[in-house]
Amino acid sequence: NDNNNNNECENGPNASNVDLCILCDITDSMKAWIKQVRHGIRHIVNELRSTFGIGQLRLAFVGYRDWDDDDNNSGHPRLQTLQFTDDISAFEAFVIKCAPVGGGDAAEDVLGGIQQSVFGIAWQAPIRVLYHICDAPAHGVMYHDLYDQIEQLTTKGDNKRTKATFRFLDGILSDDDDSDDDDSDSDKEESKSTEVIAMKGDDDDSKLAVETPTEVQLVRDEFDKWPDKHPNDPRHEDLFLAMQKHRIQYFIGTHTQYTDKMVTVFSSYCKSIDYELKIMDLMNTAQFLPTLIQAVSTAVRVVFRRNLPDIRLNLNELHKLRQRKLHQFKVHCGVDFGTA
Repeated sequence: NDNNNNNECENGPNASNVDLCILCDITDSMKAWIKQVRHGIRHIVNELRSTFGIGQLRLAFVGYRDWDDDDNNSGHPRLQTLQFTDDISAFEAFVIKCAPVGGGDAAEDVLGGIQQSVFGIAWQAPIRVLYHICDAPAHGVMYHDLYDQIEQLTTKGDNKRTKATFRFLDGILSDDDDSDDDDSDSDKEESKSTEVIAMKGDDDDSKLAVETPTEVQLVRDEFDKWPDKHPNDPRHEDLFLAMQKHRIQYFIGTHTQYTDKMVTVFSSYCKSIDYELKIMDLMNTAQFLPTLIQAVSTAVRVVFRRNLPDIRLNLNELHKLRQRKLHQFKVHCGVDFGTA
């Protein structure tokens, strides 16, 4: 039935319809990104409609946490799914309910989120975009080198860097200013993650006290509780084969180095089956809006490459829109010209 619907849509009046699903890690460290999705989606939809003249645009949202989050975190589940809708207000209201909590260790249920995005929502439009925002890898050492961090963190070094790393592991540290009217003062409290491992010494000369096998295992569990993948994790090969079969165009945007190995594994397999995985550069939340529009623009050209002219996105107008509607920020830089 899915293939029949595709043929009818691509040759009929619904040929320019778009299904756009945003797949997002919704653990603690992704608070700023969840807000950006909520605040920016209406501008994105308006820009897509005015720029591309597309038909119906349906939105879906899949948020994922981790395997041990079900029945924890005040009832917030491992997966939260909004089926496709053309109601922007309904989309915004759903994302508001996706509290940035949970996660536990550094690795997250990335594969479960992708699986839900492929099989758990009803794709229909001929133009199908899955846009994935993440900052942590999937479970399993085949997807990450997180354990390599242990040696670095247990040797003499920068205590501030150590604390920052452990805050990331516990889902507290974010690269973006995420202050807002719905933030709580608890976000400003000292991370409990730095208490997982005892500290020796004082100030910058301190070391992590990881000496016994038990202590080492505690640290490893902070990085990934399931180094051989979770028993219920799907195979990434099956997920990308399904994307290819159902003509879903997959875009992944990440803003930490912890996902590099996972993206490399994904990309290598996709290349082997002649399926294009597109990597988006998300160094900060300000890049979410333009890169998402770029993703849909790319998808439109792929589907209608013989029928549509090149689409040129007016980035100057997009920048003006961001300045007018979204939060602004300033960067101050100081230089010490003192002598050595």
